[in-house]
Amino acid sequence: MEKSLSKITLWIQNIPETFETVLSLDGQRLQSGTSKYIKEFANLTSIDLERYTILTPTLKRLTQDKSRIRKIKDRVTLVSGHFVETDKSDRKICYRALIINAANEEEECSLLTNEARLYGCTIPETDKEALKKKSFNKRLAITFAAILILILILSIIWI
Repeated sequence: MEKSLSKITLWIQNIPETFETVLSLDGQRLQSGTSKYIKEFANLTSIDLERYTILTPTLKRLTQDKSRIRKIKDRVTLVSGHFVETDKSDRKICYRALIINAANEEEECSLLTNEARLYGCTIPETDKEALKKKSFNKRLAITFAAILILILILSIIWI
């Protein structure tokens, strides 16, 4: 069986039970304050939030193929959302995950679900379904551009 080359970095704010913030890399919890922790946290927070696609009211995703993030030239996905669980102030626990080289949306969802489970967190079912759907941003942009060009050509012909 072929070994997956995918990687996941997961940051969780206020995990259930201990209410501490966690940064995890492929199932291994990173010690706060170490150079590895600082580097991985910087990768998670350095990406412009305005470029996200909103999938559900509590879930956002940014996927780039051949990204320059971390000098990796493959599929990179950044996910930001909320778990089912709440913190001691009864707010939904938020998270951010950086997923690299996942084969597709299904694997991204699986990686995120499994990593979150290690810390007692659950992805809402609606968010799981939204994560598994392909992003239509490129197709939508191309379709919109084609329609504009067609309208422009038709308006020139009618003049």
